[in-house]
Amino acid sequence: MAAYLNSYYAKQLVLQKQTGGISEGINHPELMEIEIPILSQQDMNKIASDYRKANANLKQARDNINAIPNKIAEMIK
Repeated sequence: MAAYLNSYYAKQLVLQKQTGGISEGINHPELMEIEIPILSQQDMNKIASDYRKANANLKQARDNINAIPNKIAEMIK
């Protein structure tokens, strides 16, 4: 749910409901009007799996980048 609420789409929905000039915010009745889609367990599992794979790929890419200075040092010895 946090990922959805932090998405561009959900933030725009919240901004539409936001009130107040001095103290901006969203009140409880307005907040209750924002629809939050509920995914099936299969869809949530797919998203979680994709996230884990992407995170592992990102870690591998960072490891590769961090190893480059050592590889360069070995090449110029």
